[in-house]
Formats: sequence, C-alpha cells, structure tokens
Amino acid sequence: MLSDPSELPDDPPGGVPRLRVVNAGAAGRLRLNVAGTKRAPSAAERVEAVLAGLPDMRMVRANSRTGNVLLCFDPSIPHQVMMKRAADALDANPGATAKPLSAAPAAASSEIGGCRTSDWHTRAAADILDELGTRADTGLDAEEAAAGIRQHGRNIIPEAPPNSSLTLIIRQFNSLPVWMLLGASAASIVTGGLLDAVVTIAVVSANAGIGYVTESGSERTIRRMTQRRRYTVPVLRGGHEIEVDSAQVVPGDILVLKPDTIIAADARLIEAQSLMVNESLLTGESEPVQKEADTKCPARTPLSNRVNMIYQGAFIASGTGKAVVVATGRNTEIGQIQTAATEVAVPRTRLETDLEQLGTQLSAVSLGICGATFLAGYLRGRPTARMLKSALALAVASIPEGLPTTATTTLALGLRELRHKKILVRRLSAVEAMGSVQAVCFDKTGTLTENQMRLHSVHLGGEAEPREFDGSVTPERHDPVLARLLEIATLCSEVTVEHDAGERRLAGSATETALVAAAEQFGHELETLRKRWPLEEMLHRDPARRYMVTRHGSEDGQHAAIAAKGDPTQILQRSRHAMMADGSIAPLDDAMRRRIRGETDRMAGQGLRVLGFAYAADGAVDALESDLVWVGAAALRDPVRAGVPELISRLQGAGIRPFMITGDHSATARAIAEDIGLSHNQPLKVLDSTEFDSLSPELLAALAPQTHVFARVPPEKKLRLVQALQQNGITVGMTGDGFNDAPALKAADLAIAIGAESASVARDVADIIVDGGEIRAIGDGVEQGRAITSNIRKAVHFMIATNLSEIIVVLAETITGDQSVESPLELLWLNLVSDVFPALGLALEPPERDLMRRPPRPSGEPLLRPRDLHHAFYESLVIGSGALAAHFYGVRRYGPTPHTRTITFMSLVLAQLAHALTCRHDRFEPLGGRALFSNSRLNWALGISLALQAVPFLSGALRRALGISPLKPGDLALAGATAMSTFAINEAMLAYRTRRRLPAAQPPEEEAENA
Repeated sequence: MLSDPSELPDDPPGGVPRLRVVNAGAAGRLRLNVAGTKRAPSAAERVEAVLAGLPDMRMVRANSRTGNVLLCFDPSIPHQVMMKRAADALDANPGATAKPLSAAPAAASSEIGGCRTSDWHTRAAADILDELGTRADTGLDAEEAAAGIRQHGRNIIPEAPPNSSLTLIIRQFNSLPVWMLLGASAASIVTGGLLDAVVTIAVVSANAGIGYVTESGSERTIRRMTQRRRYTVPVLRGGHEIEVDSAQVVPGDILVLKPDTIIAADARLIEAQSLMVNESLLTGESEPVQKEADTKCPARTPLSNRVNMIYQGAFIASGTGKAVVVATGRNTEIGQIQTAATEVAVPRTRLETDLEQLGTQLSAVSLGICGATFLAGYLRGRPTARMLKSALALAVASIPEGLPTTATTTLALGLRELRHKKILVRRLSAVEAMGSVQAVCFDKTGTLTENQMRLHSVHLGGEAEPREFDGSVTPERHDPVLARLLEIATLCSEVTVEHDAGERRLAGSATETALVAAAEQFGHELETLRKRWPLEEMLHRDPARRYMVTRHGSEDGQHAAIAAKGDPTQILQRSRHAMMADGSIAPLDDAMRRRIRGETDRMAGQGLRVLGFAYAADGAVDALESDLVWVGAAALRDPVRAGVPELISRLQGAGIRPFMITGDHSATARAIAEDIGLSHNQPLKVLDSTEFDSLSPELLAALAPQTHVFARVPPEKKLRLVQALQQNGITVGMTGDGFNDAPALKAADLAIAIGAESASVARDVADIIVDGGEIRAIGDGVEQGRAITSNIRKAVHFMIATNLSEIIVVLAETITGDQSVESPLELLWLNLVSDVFPALGLALEPPERDLMRRPPRPSGEPLLRPRDLHHAFYESLVIGSGALAAHFYGVRRYGPTPHTRTITFMSLVLAQLAHALTCRHDRFEPLGGRALFSNSRLNWALGISLALQAVPFLSGALRRALGISPLKPGDLALAGATAMSTFAINEAMLAYRTRRRLPAAQPPEEEAENA
C-alpha cells in the first residue's frame, strides 16, 4: 500500500485529462486534482458521475472550487490500481472535462423551469452596484426607494387566483347528462309538461348546490390556511440600517445579512463573512451553503452552486454580510417558478374522466333510443305529441339523475372524513384521486425528513467504532470524552438564546443548534458554560480554513483555552494528541489517524454531515498549527419524519410505488432511502440528475419506473420526472413543501402539499394539503380514496342496472302500442326514490378489510369494467322482465289504466330497492353466512325510499300529478312477489358468476376482485 504521493504516477497513461495526486496517505482514500474542473461545477459533476461507476468505489466527492476529487474505495485495492481505473475512465469519457465551463463564453441568460433568469452571478459586484445606481455603504435613499416601487412594483409574488363562485357553479353543470336533463326540461315545457320540467330542474340544481357548497367551503378553508405572512428585513437606507416591510424592498436596496434573517429578494453578495445560507425551500438541499462575495460564476452554473448569490425564500444560517437586491416580486427565482407552475396544465382525475365518459355513453344511448323510438312511432302514424312524450320518458329513464348527486355527496362525505384526519381537500374529485394513485413521488427535505438537523452519532477519541447518540446520556452517566466534545460544540458556536412569549429557544444555524441542543441534553447549559469560559476571540471558517476556532478565558482569568470545530481532515492534521476513553491524553499515532479518517469517511459516505472537534488547553495561537488535542467527530443528519417508514411500507403493501426526488446529493439521498425501506428489499437504484441530462424523453420514460431515488434534481427536472412516469400510463401523486416543488406538483395527477408551513406556491397548486405535517395521513387518504372508488362503482353499477330496467319497460310499452306508458315525471320520481337514496347507502359501505392489500386500479381501466356492464345489463333484464310481467297482468285485468301503471310503478320500485342488497357485494355469499342488513346506512336509505314511495298514496295531489291510483292489497302483494323473484334470480346469477371465477380451494374472503 502506498503512503507517499510521490510514488504515484503524476501523468497516467492516456495523458488527458491530466490527473495530479493531492493526497494518498490512507488505504481506500485518494484525493486527485482533475484538470478542467476548477471553477467548473458542471464538469466536476460529470467527473463525479463517471468515477462513481468504477468497481469497488464507495464514494466520490468532487469540489469545483479546488478542482480536487476525493475517492473513497475498498481499502484492499492499491492506490495505483484505482488511479489507473480513474485515468482510464476519464480517458474513455473525454467530454467530462474537455470543455471546462469556466472557459466558456458567458451567456446572457439561462433557462430554468421555462423561465429566463438573469446573469447577475456572472458579473462583479462593483459593476452591478454601478448599474443599479446604488452604494454599498449607504444604500438607496428614501426618494430612490419610492421611485423603485413605482418602477418595479411591490416585492410581492402574485398568488394563484382563487376559483370564483361563478367558476365553481359552472363546474357543477359542466356534464353532458346534466345538459340532456336541462334539454328534456325545455322539451317538457314545450309539450305542456311544466311540472315535469320544474322537478327535473330542481333535481339538477340540488346536485349543483351540494357540489358548490362543499367545494367552496374547502376553498375558503385552504385560503385561510395559505395566507402569506408578512415580515420585516434589515436594509441600508440613506446610510442607516432600518427595518422595512419585505414588500417595500426594491432593486438596488442593500440587504444587511445576519443569522436567522429571511432573504426578501434575489440579491448579489457584496460582503460575506463566514456566510452560510439555507436554501432548502428553493433547491431542496438540506445543508446550508457557504457563500462568497469576491467571485464570479460561469453563466450556466446551477442555481444551487451560485455561491455569490442569495435568493428570496432562503435564510441566513450563520455569518454576516451585505447584498444588493437585483430582482423582486415575480422576477425572482421563486416568482419565476410560480409562473412556471401556473403554465402547467392540471390533469383531470380518473373519476372526472370516468364519470364524463360514462355520462357521454349514457347520453349517446339515450339519444339513440329516443330518436329511434320517436321515428318509429312517427313512421307508423302515431300522434306526434304522444311519441314525443314517450321519447322524453325514455330520456329521463336512461339518465341516472342520482349519479351526480351520489358521486358529489359521497366525495363530500369522504372529504369530511379526511378533514378529521388532518387532510384538507381543494377539489372533491381529488378524494377519489388519492385512491387511484399508482406511484407517489416524495420530496426528501421537509417531506420525508424534518428539515431540522439532529446529532446522529459520535466517534470519540481512540474508540474503534462510532456510537449512536440517542439523547439518553445524563451527567450521572459521565463520559469525559463525550462531555468534552459537547462542551467544545457549545463554546465554538454562534448560537444564541431567544425568548418568544416566555418560551426559551436556541437560535442559530441548523448544525450548531443541533449540537448545542444535544449538549444541553447532556447537561451543558449554554449560558452557564459561556459564563465559565467567556469568549475572547473567534475565527470563522473560510474556503481555505474549513473550521471555526474560538479562544476562551476562564471565569477567574487565570486560564485560556482554544476550541476548534469543522472539517475533520483539517482538524486531525492539526492535532498531535487524542483524548482517550478514560479522559487521559495520548499521542496520536499513524494507526489511530488512519482509523479516525476511515470512520469519518465512512460516516460521510452514509450521507451524514461530519465535523471534527479538538481543543488546546494553553490557549496559545501557535497551538492551532499542530498542537491540538483530538476529541472526536460528530455526525449530524436531517432525521426521517416520524411515521415515514410505516407509510412507505403501507403504500408498498397496497401496490403503490414510492419514489424519492431530491436536490440533495446521492449519498445523502441513498442513506435516507435505505432507512425508510424505499426499495422494498430490492437493490436500491439511485439516478443522479446529471446522468439523465442527455437522455431523450422516451429513454427517460423507460428508465424512470426502474429507479427508486433521483438525486440532485433541480425544479425543472422534477417536472420532467413526473411527466416521464406519466408517459408510462402511471397515475402519479407528488408531495412537496417548497417553491422548488410547485411545477411538478401541478403536473402530477394528485398534488400533495405537506404542512401549513409549506411554501405558499406549493399550497396554491396542491389538490390536498396534509395539515400539521402528519405524513402518515397520506396512507389513510389512499385507503379512503380506494373505499370511495369501490363504493361509487357499486352505486353506479346499481343505477345503471335499475335505469336500464326502466328503459326496457318503457321501450316495451311503447313498441307494443300500450296506452299506459310511464310519464317523465313518474320515472323521475321513481329514479329519485329508488336510485338516489339506495345509491348513497351503497356509496357509504364500510371499507373492505383487504382494501390496502389490493393493487391499485390499472391505468386505463374504467370505473365500470366491461364485465360490470354485462352484469348490469343481465340484471336489468331480470328486473325489467319482472316489472313487465306485472304490467301485462295489470293490462289484462284492468286495461291501459292508471291502475295498471301503478302496478308497474310499484313493482319497479320494490324490485330496484331489493337489487341494492345484491349490489353490496362483488361475489355471492349465502344469506345465512352474511349479515344481509349489516350496512346500517343502506338500511336507513331503503327505509327512507319506502317511506317516500308511500307518500303519493297518502297525498291525493301528488298521486294525481304522477298519474297513479291507489293499490289493492292483492296488487301490492303482486309487486312484492315480483321484487322477491327478481332478487332471487339476480342472487342466483351472482352465485353462478362467483363459482365460475372462484377456485374451489380458495375461501371467498381471500378473493378480492374476481367477480
């Protein structure tokens, strides 16, 4: 094994690209300098992608600022072998570094999510100050700021306009069956059937009212929740630092940057002192990014790598600085993303499509039957008015008036159930859409994780392995090395204590507050420790010195000490001794150094943020160079949200594919994916966004479903991935909480915003919002959606069968020249009594036990499958034949009189109500083996229908309007016998279908979808 870099060839065979060894001191670790990658982020990313595919490679980390690439590989592989592999791989991919971006001509603008972004990051700060007519030391004066408001407008991103009341009302009437019913009403008025028209319009209006009230209530709830909060920011105005409303910030303003400051607009840095910025809301990367003012970036530098820029929506994690505002309002990156989101078409849900197709088909059938019936009667010389009345009766009979009401009410009740589970729904149809999704794309930061750093593990002194930190340690279980590490973490930080409404909280960067919080769990109170060791001097980290140093005096003034925290490699290089487990100090030999480096690299390879900690007891500045005492390393991570692994497992059990799409690096994304079981015990497949840059849409669509994790994905590529999955016919749900998620959210079949704290633009385009961030509720929503789909299918099946039976009866009466054809009003009443309430009862069936063990509904499968329509047709023949038998009995006994129509009327109603019991199940179960009346809601619905059916016989006015007469007991018994007969025959047909489809060895309860 080589330990001297001079033993490695400086110019490997192939010669291009040229590799130079920077460090090769440890087994399995090699740092190279690759020509053409310095100040070229895209080239560095390509090199990283090429080398990551080498055999035995564990981690590759390219740094575009230095041009260095760190390789971590199997320690058994000699350095020369890995060096040769790297050289050969880069020689085979000359495009990786052949055209360094730093040498490319600057572009005026680039495309992000379809929006043009300016080139401020390519220019010097002084030039920008001159162009904007502002001054770094004084900023704008009041008059200039007012002029900026007049010229550029207020710094406000326009919100997506809410759906107006008119839009919501029109939406309720926008279906062909509704138009046909309104047309039938108009025809009834022309033919003198004013009462028929009034009742029909009342039914349509009632359905529209239910939909409007429910959807408008949801819209108001979501609008209240998504109102944007106002805040103030510090700026320089006329040479004085003042706080101004964020909406009053204009281009040319000088932002004063401090820890926890929210960035109000896009700005170019002009000063930066150890400035770390959290851009997770915009880029999806959870780690704060170090910023630099004295640099220029190439034109095509990705947004996340523009170290000289800060963007609206981010916040200062640590450090200080100044920046000149270059874009406000809709011209900011966030504003452009929202513009891109509004340009993405919202796909229709499957339920909307299914109901529209079903309505269109029913309307076409209705028009065909009506037209044929009218034409046949006209050609046979029948009276035009009578044939028109028959045609209208057929039209009313063929359209299930209860279908819109049932679907709307069922969805509304499902919406209410979801509200109880902290899920807010903007569109009723989105309730069903939750049950139809076949894949869910999860954003990582803030969705799968908490977006809050926590101490994960520590590697102390000379210990062999790291140990997890679970917060259970206490001062009584004293550990001197851990105590010293947490003491250093507390002292060597800029964390402050704030009191908000009497509540104490730590303020500072996510990393430092996580460390101090862990120290306070151990017993190190921040104020007490700083009082004992007051701060005398602080050196912030910078690009060359990637660690922070603080010098402290003792409370009595007799002692001094140095605390250091930062890059473990640099801290270790400056350490001569190490603190051992018993608190003693021992020399730091080469073997211990290799072990420490190996462990810190391994932790970094797991996607953890690793920091080293050391101290010097004498407090001398010279100790910083080589006389520190190594204490240990701490690994932090953004922890997985509670309930995420359970949710992923539940979705996988339901046949739903989970995907992770994140702006984070592959190692971090892989670690989280493994923790939550994303690959379902299969090899985890990770695809970096740089790897699909050059892929055609067809190739990406083929590759996307085979991948589990998509890493380093910018906003416009999130949209591309969602569309790639949709090209495979997959119904895609997308979750997110950031501005960067908005375009993909809107393109998804189901957009899910997580939490009330999610970005306003994400909430604006979401179909549903998981209130409180309880991500496990998504599983409940899927189950609720599936139950609704299954129940609506049962209800629609029932209504199709019963309406077809009415068509059969009316058509037979018309063809035979019967004078006692049912009137439109009679059929409308029949539909309302025997359709709407039983259908609602069916739609409220309790969810079946195995609902979340079934696969999702296949793409392209209609709400009613062809076999469902066949079954409904045969069932309608049975019901219609029974009613016709009773009808012809009445004709023979009473002639074509209202009494005959009444027998037919009652027989149809009772047979249809009995059929609701058959439609409860997809398979036959013996009546003794199931509770026939176990659905109490259906029982109530049937009871209400029977009570309503009795009303015309108790009200003379309604009886005359319907054109019926009182029934004799014998006739009523005949109608009841007809209903029981049709029920028995349809149950027998269901039993036959069940036996044909269900293998003898399979118990009925295991068969979910066969019948």
